[in-house]
Amino acid sequence: MSYKKIIFFIIILIISSFSFTQIYYVEDKKDLYTPLEVLKMDKKVLNQTTFGLTNSSYWYFFSLENYEKNKEFFVEINKPQLSYIDFYVIENNSIKTCIKTGINRGYDSKPLKVNTFVFPVKIESKKTNILIKVKTSSYMTVPIKVLEKNDFFYKKINENIVLGLYYGIIISMILYNFFIFISTKNISYFYYILYLFNFVMMQLVWDGLTNDIFSKNIWWFEHSNSFFIFLTIIFYLLFVKKFINLSKIKKSLNKIFIFSIQIFSIMLFISLFLSSTLSTNIATISGLISVFLLSFLMIKLKMKTLTIKLFTYAWFFFVLGIFINILAALKIIPTNILTIYFPKIGSTLEVILLSLSLGNKINIIRREKELNQKMKNFLLKLHKVSKILTEIKNEKIPEKLLDQLINELELDGGIIYLEDNNTYISKNFKEKIIDFNYLLNKVFDNNKESCILNDFYIENTLYKTVYLFKIKNGKIILFSLKKSQYTKEEVKILNEFMNYGGVIIENNKLFLKTEKLSKIDSLTGIYNRYAFFKETEKIVESNKYKNYSSIMVDIDYFKKINDTYGHLIGDIVLKIIVERIQSCIRKTDILGRYGGEEFVIILPNISKQRLMEVSEKILKNISDFPIIVNNNSLRVTVSLGVIFTNRKIELSTLLLYVDEQLYKAKENGRNRIEVMEK
Repeated sequence: MSYKKIIFFIIILIISSFSFTQIYYVEDKKDLYTPLEVLKMDKKVLNQTTFGLTNSSYWYFFSLENYEKNKEFFVEINKPQLSYIDFYVIENNSIKTCIKTGINRGYDSKPLKVNTFVFPVKIESKKTNILIKVKTSSYMTVPIKVLEKNDFFYKKINENIVLGLYYGIIISMILYNFFIFISTKNISYFYYILYLFNFVMMQLVWDGLTNDIFSKNIWWFEHSNSFFIFLTIIFYLLFVKKFINLSKIKKSLNKIFIFSIQIFSIMLFISLFLSSTLSTNIATISGLISVFLLSFLMIKLKMKTLTIKLFTYAWFFFVLGIFINILAALKIIPTNILTIYFPKIGSTLEVILLSLSLGNKINIIRREKELNQKMKNFLLKLHKVSKILTEIKNEKIPEKLLDQLINELELDGGIIYLEDNNTYISKNFKEKIIDFNYLLNKVFDNNKESCILNDFYIENTLYKTVYLFKIKNGKIILFSLKKSQYTKEEVKILNEFMNYGGVIIENNKLFLKTEKLSKIDSLTGIYNRYAFFKETEKIVESNKYKNYSSIMVDIDYFKKINDTYGHLIGDIVLKIIVERIQSCIRKTDILGRYGGEEFVIILPNISKQRLMEVSEKILKNISDFPIIVNNNSLRVTVSLGVIFTNRKIELSTLLLYVDEQLYKAKENGRNRIEVMEK
């Protein structure tokens, strides 16, 4: 259908909406008048079609004169929500026809099964009087039109075409946005769909297209109008809040929106238990409040982006339509075809413009999604590097960091220079650099802070991009033969990651140092008691060796040495004793400080003969050679407990046996060896 035909139909609708019959009215405040009594009363000229929310009944009177006999007319009341309508045809001061209808009397009471109230009238005299009594719980809006039969049906056809186009546009937009929501999973589209659905339902109630279904339950029919008004308001506010990301751009307004949504939700629930008149009035006032709230938001947004501009224009047309309709409902402006249909015109324009705005946002989201995917891949690469680094607990972290960065970021070389004068060069880059110190000074001479250099020559090789990162404990330089493929945001993240890498390097140094200190006895430099057990248990659990023997050494009368020469001399004696023990054992043997002056050795896979040789060597190395300290010659002896096994014994049992042998050696005179075989 061409736009010219649509405009023609709209013009026909507007022309046909005007009734050229003079109409009068009488207000019946107590609902006591009879038709014949009203005929005799003085009546007022009807200059308005609405009386707002009222408990009064209203009588409408007009005459059909000088028409051909048997000519058929249709009297239409274009307000589908009226509760009670009594329609009288009066000729010669007597009631010829009486039709009682209205929503509260059921859909079947309508003389014509259409969305509005239509009464057929057949002229049988020169003057036919029409008297209509209306009582309703909704707004007392009674737009009366008198049309000849052919004109009426022509009007209805055109009206149905326009309504079909209108609802077709709205429903197609619901489906369109539904598919967008399915593909994007963006919650703002979900709210928009719910808003459109409830707005359509509200319009269907207003247009009387739900009367056949809803009127079967009078309570629901009377409250459906306010119910859908509230839901339309709530979901539109939710949609706007999410669509323009109000929580980020206007936090104060976001709080007002959240509060308003909560209040309207509570009022929706309460309205279901109020009278239909009161609930409709509250819903209408709530609509006005939401209009002012959203209009205030539009002013604050200042149309900074195309999406916001289109959204603002859409909102303007929608508000204009709703605002005019509400003003008409509140009797501020007269009710006519324009005020009745303006919400549809405004909402249609709003849907079209909002579709453009949503389309623009889809493109923005698509671009953001592509950038986010690129950023995600970038972060995954850095995460992979980070994960590898955190799993390493040795001094090779700088080399690993460099190699992983070059591999994951597809670079062509790199250098890490640390403030402790340690320098690490990537494997694929070592041969290309002749004078590293010159290069380092050249790169950082004029660029003390982190930055990116372009077209940098090194040994006749042009590197299109050089990334310079200054970290807390040094510098990291990465080289690429290609132009930078990373955005400013990615380079910023990369810079932060380099600082993180520097922290990992530093922390790893501290960890290794701390780990060493936690295992080593600070005085003697051998395993402390805790570390000795840990290391021994680790080897035993590995099943690397078939059996384990043990030697326990105790310095004889060590307390006397401390008391005579002092603890400083005693510490020196301990160190020398440990050195002499270490000179007698293998690298595979584990030596630890068991107590103050006690030392224990675990010897895996050793023969009994070799075990005895080691034990005797330890005894002689200590007792046969005096210890010279500060010109003092100290003769120190030791007692040894030895346990030999050719099978596996639990560590605790092994140490228990060797401790018993040491005790025997002390009991039997010291400076000797006691052996047990198990």
